Amino acid sequence: MSKEKLIYFAYGSNLHPNRLESRIGKSHQLGILKLVNYKLELDKLGADGSTKCNIVKNPCYFVYGALFSITSKQKSVLDRYEAGYSTSWMHDETHGKYFTYLANPPFCSSSLPYHWYKILVVLGAGYHNFPPCYLNMLGCLNSVRDEKLERTKENLKIFH
Repeated sequence: MSKEKLIYFAYGSNLHPNRLESRIGKSHQLGILKLVNYKLELDKLGADGSTKCNIVKNPCYFVYGALFSITSKQKSVLDRYEAGYSTSWMHDETHGKYFTYLANPPFCSSSLPYHWYKILVVLGAGYHNFPPCYLNMLGCLNSVRDEKLERTKENLKIFH
């Protein structure tokens, strides 16, 4: 059962393979996907008090993400990191069945992500060569400094 391969659609801090590998071990990158009828939001309240990425249905938007092949055992590990999200199974004609995470209510619009979180998302999107207009949109997202310097160091150590 743990050898079963699943396709994971990452759109937030797990976009960069270094981040994903630091959480679940080696995975296989399958490419990028433009998910239509969804909008990227920063409305999932994290345990640290900042907000995290979420995607919500919206017919006027799209979200870019990366597809990774992982095992069911790796998904179980990832589920623990993604507390506050639910698995959502999706399908498209090219890739077949895949899953992603959608935030559970309540949502938060009064907080912002930390700079280190935004860095993870922007570097991940850049790694996958998302279109310049999408990278620009991500770069323009508001974020705030994390007063806990150790948390910043811990989350960005994957790039050292």
